[in-house]
Amino acid sequence: MATRVATSLSAGIVALALVAAGGPTRIEAQTVASDQAAGYVVFAKVISDPNDVFQTGVASDTVVQLTNTGSAVRVIHCFYVDATSECTNGLNRFGTSQACRDSSDCTPGGSCAPQWSEDDFTFVLSPLQPVGWSVTQGGTAPAVPNKGSEGGPLPGVATDYFIGELKCVEVDGTTAVNTTNTPINANDLKGEATIYEVAPGAAGVSLVDVRTYNAIGIQAVSTNGQAQNDRTMCLGPDSGTPAVGSICTTREYAACPRNLILNHRFDETPVVPGGPVVATELTLVPCSENLDDIGAARPVLSVQFLVYNEFEQRFSASTPFDCFKSVQLSNIDQRPGNERTSIWNVAVQGTLAGQTRIRSVMGSELNVGRGILAVAEESRRTGGAPPAAVGSAAFNLNYQSSNPGKFDVVVINAASN
Repeated sequence: MATRVATSLSAGIVALALVAAGGPTRIEAQTVASDQAAGYVVFAKVISDPNDVFQTGVASDTVVQLTNTGSAVRVIHCFYVDATSECTNGLNRFGTSQACRDSSDCTPGGSCAPQWSEDDFTFVLSPLQPVGWSVTQGGTAPAVPNKGSEGGPLPGVATDYFIGELKCVEVDGTTAVNTTNTPINANDLKGEATIYEVAPGAAGVSLVDVRTYNAIGIQAVSTNGQAQNDRTMCLGPDSGTPAVGSICTTREYAACPRNLILNHRFDETPVVPGGPVVATELTLVPCSENLDDIGAARPVLSVQFLVYNEFEQRFSASTPFDCFKSVQLSNIDQRPGNERTSIWNVAVQGTLAGQTRIRSVMGSELNVGRGILAVAEESRRTGGAPPAAVGSAAFNLNYQSSNPGKFDVVVINAASN
């Protein structure tokens, strides 16, 4: 016992000495988190529908907020990843746009085909500078002190309907003109996205529903502020040997999580007896992405789900996706109209709440770790066809472990200024 006490006292004295000398008492591991600043941030779902393309009675927009939490001027390079699908035979059945959610939105003979595109832009943030803009209308970054009009435009999307994601990374240079869009070793960015839905109400008063989630931050391994070797961002792995032939051999960013954990109420759970019922929508995006050629062939990810109810009974399901998937939980395993037979429905589970554990299946590719990221939105809905939302909230998922042995790879393009 005396030996153990002496050892503890010695360790405590060493720790106090380090603190007094200004030295670290521990090394913080780089991580993927929604509550810490990072060098690469992902807004997993942004939407713009100012003219109510699908005539739901609701217009939508997303306000993005991004803050430079550091003490240096930073150049930021961002990408809108457009995952809006389009009818193959022209305008949708509403006659408002070619955009569609599924084939039922298209006129007879047409189908709803996925389309991928990206639009990038660059701007500059002063130290400790926050900025916000509308995805529909855009905005302007504030001028940087002693740099004249430097700051930069923050474009909105140039389509009548947009659904997809926004990704931003800290890059080299001191202005939007002299950057080469090469990522740097820094963790200064913190972001939030707020989705607004506006519907007309009685006496000309609009009904506004608002929900906010934090951007997912992927931290750089080093924070020395130096430029990395190229525009290929290597995420993880924390352990293991990189696959032979992988374009990534050195970890530059934290590895994407192996498991995503979603705590939720089951769909159609009543908020109060006889009142609105709950529905949860899950949005999935891949960790690996070629932003220099967004239309290139990509592997289809197979995502597995383990669902637990309050009796600890376990159910399972799976779904494929490649670039972007936003779906109500009860429509992961059932078609629209059959939600009451889903394993995410309260009628099947018999308990009000549960937990869903999400993971992707690893493949044989050398350069794709097949990591995934996600956000969730819970809405309260009244009856009717379709049911009307009367309130909602967005939230981030929990993360567990990381993908060993493989890198997720993000390729960004050259400067477009």
